[in-house]
Amino acid sequence: YFHDVTESGDLSFEFSIGKYDLELKAKMQGGTYTPAVPGTTEPLVVAEEAKWVPAVDKTPIYLAFKATTVDNVKIIFPKAMVLSNTKANKKAQGMAVKAVAETPDDSSLSIEQWGDGNLTATA
Repeated sequence: YFHDVTESGDLSFEFSIGKYDLELKAKMQGGTYTPAVPGTTEPLVVAEEAKWVPAVDKTPIYLAFKATTVDNVKIIFPKAMVLSNTKANKKAQGMAVKAVAETPDDSSLSIEQWGDGNLTATA
């Protein structure tokens, strides 16, 4: 949260997703997801694999995020800008994600919420 004692930092959290599908990749990184088409013989339909094509423009992506820490603390960002890319590790391509809290469109919601139980986005 804080860069140093006097300078406030971004409200953000970072995580990585080790196992994901192309639909989630498109949601986090933009671009176009096309689902797989199973092949058939009657009528003849050639099977196509699912695919993801990166976005040409870099339009910001905004999503709501709810995180749970290992000690069961809940954190909600009702609106967050998503910064994501793919990083190589030993055996796979993990998706690195940073969620930066933004002022919610609904002015009755706070920019962040913390709780230790069943937390839902409230004013």
